Amino acid sequence: MLAGRAATRQPIAVLFVCLGNICRSPLAKGILQHRAAQRGLLTPPRLVIDSCGTGNWHVGHDADPRSHMIAQRRGVCFEHVARQVDVEVDGKRFDLILPMDERNRADLLDLGLPAERTILYRSFDPTCTHLPEHDPGHGPSHDMNVPDPYYGGTEGFQTVFDMLDAATTGLLQRLSLA
Repeated sequence: MLAGRAATRQPIAVLFVCLGNICRSPLAKGILQHRAAQRGLLTPPRLVIDSCGTGNWHVGHDADPRSHMIAQRRGVCFEHVARQVDVEVDGKRFDLILPMDERNRADLLDLGLPAERTILYRSFDPTCTHLPEHDPGHGPSHDMNVPDPYYGGTEGFQTVFDMLDAATTGLLQRLSLA
């Protein structure tokens, strides 16, 4: 369905979700925006990209400085203002809702977001070890979680960047936008 929308040049709306919207989801948004801009997918828009958190602790704040630092080291610059998920608006606006881990996915499903569009982001990563029966976004697999680097050091943010970058490659391929 989404590859069909991409083929007809209709914009695909993608929402990244983590817990507080200052580490993983803004970094994923920045990486996808960067890669989309390199491919000319933002003008005219073939992708609409945003991020949010399931919690409200950091609403109105910028991304964690470590997210910006790691991104800049890899040539990715992004602007960000944290926000909390708005189930009513986001559920209608976004074609793909991409939580960073199983906990955030479960929270989003509990809030009433559609399971068929709420898919673990790392399930798009072509380098992940998938179980043969694994369907992206569904079924238990700890390989599909992007760990929260907030309480760790810079190396955790680098690891997260690499995971998100690989998932971005897979997402663009899946949407036939690579």
